[in-house]
Amino acid sequence: SSYPFVEQSDPDLLAADYFTELANLAPNKPFVIAETAWPAEDVTAPYPVLIPANEATQQAYLERLLADSDSLSAAFVCWFFTRDFDDFWESDLKFNAIAPTIRLWKDTGLYDGQGNSRPALTIWREYLTLQRLYK
Repeated sequence: SSYPFVEQSDPDLLAADYFTELANLAPNKPFVIAETAWPAEDVTAPYPVLIPANEATQQAYLERLLADSDSLSAAFVCWFFTRDFDDFWESDLKFNAIAPTIRLWKDTGLYDGQGNSRPALTIWREYLTLQRLYK
């Protein structure tokens, strides 16, 4: 799992070898990203600090993620939430004892809470059409 936005809110400032270092944790095993995401809206309270985010940073992260995963011959990449969970947040999750942690993922969907696609979804779909060559 990888959620680098918690430590670095600008995907352009992630270390050049960020995903390579993840792959190097188990060099004799297939490289996968079992779950990841990047918010398309600011992460706010009840998370204890503001994490600035928007659709452009989400798209930039996804482009980097998929390009690096491709160059590392990742077996797969799983985006954690396909759609924002705004309604579920308002009706239930914001009252949960672990709401501050859950808040991290509320706006990470490739679709917003109303089901509208975000620009990053276009990138995701483009990568799905590529022929994969496994090393």
